[in-house]
Amino acid sequence: MESSSATAQSMQNITMTKLKALSKQQLSFEEKKQHVLDAVTSQDAPCEKVRVLLDAFTAYDIDVPANISLDNVRRFLKQSQHDPSVPPSFVGEWQQALQQALDVPSRKYEHATLFGRLVMEWLGNPNDTPLSNGLSESGDPFEQVGRKEMHDQWKEWESIVFDGGSKPDAAAIEAYLEGLFGSTAKSRKVTKTPIELLRGSMKDFRLGHFDVNVVKTCIKGILKTDLLSEVKRKALIGFQDNPAFLSEMSNILNMQVDTLDTWTWGEEAIPVEIRRALNSRYRMYMDEEIVQALLKHFIGLAFLSSDPKTRQGPSVRNQRLGKYQSDYFLSQLPSTFNVLDDKYQDDDKYQREPVGTPMSIKQSILHLLTTETLINTRLHGSFTILQSDFRWFGPSLPHTTILTIVRFFGVSDKWLAFMEKFLKAPLKFSHDGPNAQVQIRQCGVPIQHHLSDAFGEAVLFCLDFAVNRVTESNLDRWYDDLWFSGSSDAVVAAWETIQEFSQVMGLALNHDKTGSVHISSTSKTPHQPAESTMPQGLPPGQIHWGFL
Repeated sequence: MESSSATAQSMQNITMTKLKALSKQQLSFEEKKQHVLDAVTSQDAPCEKVRVLLDAFTAYDIDVPANISLDNVRRFLKQSQHDPSVPPSFVGEWQQALQQALDVPSRKYEHATLFGRLVMEWLGNPNDTPLSNGLSESGDPFEQVGRKEMHDQWKEWESIVFDGGSKPDAAAIEAYLEGLFGSTAKSRKVTKTPIELLRGSMKDFRLGHFDVNVVKTCIKGILKTDLLSEVKRKALIGFQDNPAFLSEMSNILNMQVDTLDTWTWGEEAIPVEIRRALNSRYRMYMDEEIVQALLKHFIGLAFLSSDPKTRQGPSVRNQRLGKYQSDYFLSQLPSTFNVLDDKYQDDDKYQREPVGTPMSIKQSILHLLTTETLINTRLHGSFTILQSDFRWFGPSLPHTTILTIVRFFGVSDKWLAFMEKFLKAPLKFSHDGPNAQVQIRQCGVPIQHHLSDAFGEAVLFCLDFAVNRVTESNLDRWYDDLWFSGSSDAVVAAWETIQEFSQVMGLALNHDKTGSVHISSTSKTPHQPAESTMPQGLPPGQIHWGFL
């Protein structure tokens, strides 16, 4: 019952979108048609009236009746100027036939609109009525109480997202970025700097269009995430093997792509659901419509898809660089458009998966740090490790920071307008019932969206670059989990860079997950380096991961 309701709701959205597109097309055609008829009326000579109609059919690409050849009519008109054997009745018949042909698209639009409205009326009165929010199966109202932790996290999330969080200065961010990337040197053999090449690729970015295979890829990708409610997930699972639905969905999504300039979230606010993850943390999910979810997934994948190259070689340095590029550098970007995994999940299902999964990469960081500790304490006598991450990174990302950075990287005004509308979504909490207050999102990115991953990686890439520029070493980063290791001076410089970056970008570091340790070669056992005095300027917290 619930699945059929979700299906009906999706079909309503599809039909409504098509009706809106039809309305725009009909209005545009009727304006052109009226312009042509006015031009015909203004002509005195019958031949000129026909010539105006012929030009209109060619200019506006209007279907011509099968019994009329535009080329032949033009030849007869030209001949009639010198040959009196062409009867005037022919000219009158051509004019009448062409004007009647102009009425055919008008009737098609009217019939399509009527059919769409009948479908909407039928979908608006389904045979089965789903259970509404706040009602039990018997129809009695009930109150969803939830745990104290849920309410605490809910209130904190609200205070960040709707109050706007920190207020970073766009001019200060631009100055920071100019200082960071503006002086990047270019090779003598290269005509453009790396930042210029990046801006050029952003300027040339084209989204492409949907086909049945792309729709199926996007459906599989969404089903790999926790974006949709269980009811809509079941409906989407049924859709993915329905050729008629896939074809119709492809058409409607292409309409959305062609009209991105006027895209909005819709007339109603998006419900927000609170769900508990296996790690006991609560997350706030936007309960989007299926069409909107597919469109956003497609756009996010188009922006995210990349093909990182790793350098291979027998040296330790090249092995480090190769592992950094394959596992940690821009870790949320898929290697190709068809990569479907959600790369930032805490669920224990990933523990059963082989290499390349989030859990295995997190474990590899511990292995990497252990190995680096043994090598560096043996070669250099000491080794320093820094750990940190950002507090509520996704919900607390300031919109000013995101838009300033992507604008600096060369994203066009068209896409900036779309991104701003995507970020400032109208939301309401499902737990508050049908009369829930509608609020516009002022801070943060929607969870489980590839476009949100793109924003996060764009911001944190600046941090990666800043740390590398100061230390000539790489920041091992898994989304917003930060790890840096090396000599004491390098780690102190990295920590100062991280703090400066956080202040400029309007982000807050999570002090509960921030710490450092300095390890020397002085040890009671040869395989267990000893902890020694901490260098000044580093955070005093303890290095840990979960219970480790």
